[in-house]
Amino acid sequence: MRILRVLTLALAVSLSALSMSQLANSPWPKFMQNGKNSSQGSGEGSNGMLRWNYSTTAPINASAAIGSDGTVYVPSSDNNLYAINPDGTLKWFFGTGRSLVATPAIGADGTVYLGSADYNVYAINPDGSQKWKFNTGEAVTSSIALAPDGTVYAASPPSSFNAINPNGTLKWHIDTSFPIATYFCPAIGADGTIYVPISFSLFALNPDGTTKWSYQTHNVIWGSASISADGSVYVGSTDGYLYALNPNGTLKWSFKSGGAIQVTPAVGADGTVYFGSDRFYAVGPNGTLKWTFNTGTILSASPAIGADGTIYQGANPGPDNHYIYAINPDGTQKWSYQVGQIVNATAAIGADGTVYVGDEDWGLYAIGTYAIGGISLSNPTVVGGTTSTGTVTLADSSTSARTVALSTNSLSALVPHSVTFPPNATTATFPISTTPVPASTVVTITASSGASNVTTHLTISPPLLTSLSLASNSVAGGETAIGTVSLNGPAPIGGTVVTVSTNNKSVMAPTSVTISAGNASTQFSIQTTPGASTVTATITVTAGGVSEAATLTVVPALLADITMSPVTVYGGDLSTGSVSLIGAAPKGGLAIKLTSNSSAIVVPGLVTVSSGAQSAKFNVTTFGVSTDLQGSITAKLGTISKSTSITVQPAVLEVLSVSNNSITGGLSITGKVTLNGSAPKGGLVAALSSASGTVQIPASVTIPSGKSSATFIVKTLPVATDTSTALSAKANGTVVTTNLSIVAPSLASLKLSPAAVSSGKSTTGTVTLDAPAPTSGLSVSLASSSSEATCPTTISFPAGKTSTTFKITTSKVSSKSTATITATLRSTTKTALLAINP
Repeated sequence: MRILRVLTLALAVSLSALSMSQLANSPWPKFMQNGKNSSQGSGEGSNGMLRWNYSTTAPINASAAIGSDGTVYVPSSDNNLYAINPDGTLKWFFGTGRSLVATPAIGADGTVYLGSADYNVYAINPDGSQKWKFNTGEAVTSSIALAPDGTVYAASPPSSFNAINPNGTLKWHIDTSFPIATYFCPAIGADGTIYVPISFSLFALNPDGTTKWSYQTHNVIWGSASISADGSVYVGSTDGYLYALNPNGTLKWSFKSGGAIQVTPAVGADGTVYFGSDRFYAVGPNGTLKWTFNTGTILSASPAIGADGTIYQGANPGPDNHYIYAINPDGTQKWSYQVGQIVNATAAIGADGTVYVGDEDWGLYAIGTYAIGGISLSNPTVVGGTTSTGTVTLADSSTSARTVALSTNSLSALVPHSVTFPPNATTATFPISTTPVPASTVVTITASSGASNVTTHLTISPPLLTSLSLASNSVAGGETAIGTVSLNGPAPIGGTVVTVSTNNKSVMAPTSVTISAGNASTQFSIQTTPGASTVTATITVTAGGVSEAATLTVVPALLADITMSPVTVYGGDLSTGSVSLIGAAPKGGLAIKLTSNSSAIVVPGLVTVSSGAQSAKFNVTTFGVSTDLQGSITAKLGTISKSTSITVQPAVLEVLSVSNNSITGGLSITGKVTLNGSAPKGGLVAALSSASGTVQIPASVTIPSGKSSATFIVKTLPVATDTSTALSAKANGTVVTTNLSIVAPSLASLKLSPAAVSSGKSTTGTVTLDAPAPTSGLSVSLASSSSEATCPTTISFPAGKTSTTFKITTSKVSSKSTATITATLRSTTKTALLAINP
């Protein structure tokens, strides 16, 4: 490849202009930090936390530059160069005619040199006013480089490279035969050699613009060259190789990566070369691989190196995943910070280690440290398991929210991972939770932001016994009292053991109780012995050399209550009463007097609660009453009386029954009425009735006083067909019923007398019913199975009769024969055999 022509228009500049146009003495005055593009910064200690984010109005694809006063200069695609104060506030902005996609360079006098797509290179004073501008005739998309002699280098793709004097006049201009790289920054060697990527080749130009040498790769070079301390020149190509060239342009070595190299290599203090391709590579000065770091994507941003060796690299592994990675010198990840959109810009590192980088989400991120003024505690001494509050103070304010990392040197005190400061705030508080400890523990709490760290100390004390309380200071003998021991904080792991003692053998407590880990109190039971007199006891608890005491009074058992079950009964029924004590009966038991206010309610005079028991039962007998009786039963122990109510209701009819629910008409059975209790004095009359005249019962029956039932006779009349009727009994408004079935008479028997006759003779048959014939009488059908024996076809039973006879005649026979005589009544038949002899 050949440079077509060099046009020189200016020969010299003054010495004062030279000194003023050298790079600013700042942490990051241009793309890749210095003229060699080695990307080595002087700041260190970024902690991966956002200090602030300044939003422009369009994507940021160019890297920031930092002035000697800490001002951050960032170009945006919205045509403006923004000057941002170190606290994230806007200092000023400078507008150009087109988009800005390249990094400015800052001169020693603070002049900012900037290329724009509006074809101009601008020189901007530190106050944001224009110093001069130079029109290149093409969009300026390369980052500005400043030579030691003050020359400003700017490229305008596709084929223009310009050297501009510090006063804004053209020094010389080159037109190239092949496309010059679109986004790059010329590297400048110690001897003033300028390294420019043109198409497949890296050109080394003399300070006068003439070609010194060129080296051709196998594909287009998109990134810039960088120069190591020994003068080696490194450049990556989209052919996938990193080339190491000697200062004379000969190949020193090459390293094959896994993809195209689109970025500018960075050179570490030890000569390690860092660059991105299909992953991030660290290659030693001799061309051997040291390590790789997988970001999951082809890398389009160049790396930056902090003074501590940390490498900062932007990556875009997914449509919603865009990160700044901090990589340790050994290739392990230090931290990552997710930004909003694609990161194409190289990070700039501030003097305090803050990392500045823009993304296509229009924002400039300041990631890193800020000075911490101090840390204090609301209570520097706490009991383990309780809390305290910490306050972190920052040295200055910021319009953006900021975060400080927090840590402790012991699990006995826990703090959040970080505390966030709202915009413009210089103080923020955070909670401190502690865990119970068995012994006094001093914990160091640290607030850090990168290299800025402050500490304070928190003393955590073990819990102390604070009190013994009783649920009740007085109990009845035999009752269980409940004691509660309390600490001034939660018990540690393993719990806190508290010894317990009493000074009275009638009051018994466990010898020790344990307050379980994490709890500040526990309860325990105190057993008392039933007694006939009042006693007192002192309960003492001790833990950690601290004792607490409480007095318990034990009184004799007291009458607590009297109850009945059931509370409503019918006269004559039994109920069960129960008396209960507060406490337990002493040795020998405890007799309780019982009384009733009604003769219809009878209780025993005394009921005894057995020794050690707390209750006893007794029977209550009732008698019949004619109206509801509200009675009262009273139990008395000493001066304490307790009463309960019992209701005795009049007994009512419960059942009406008969001795047989099915009877043949004309017969009698027994009926019975039964109460659900006892009849009152004078007895209880129950009215009786029948739904049918075929049943005859008395009009009433009397249940005698104190009895629960009475019987009566039920008479029935004969019926022609089966029938059913209801019987009822009524007393005190209560009606009970039962059903009675009355069966019509049926055939009981058919007999012949004699049962054998000589032919021509007659005999007599007798038909018998099982009950008298009804009033209308009864007909029974007769039949003979043989013509040799003749009988009537029917016979009649007069009313009230149970049997009747009929005559059977026979005819002459020559041989012995038999005839069957059949009597039929409804569905019932009876038969008899008649023997007829010749």
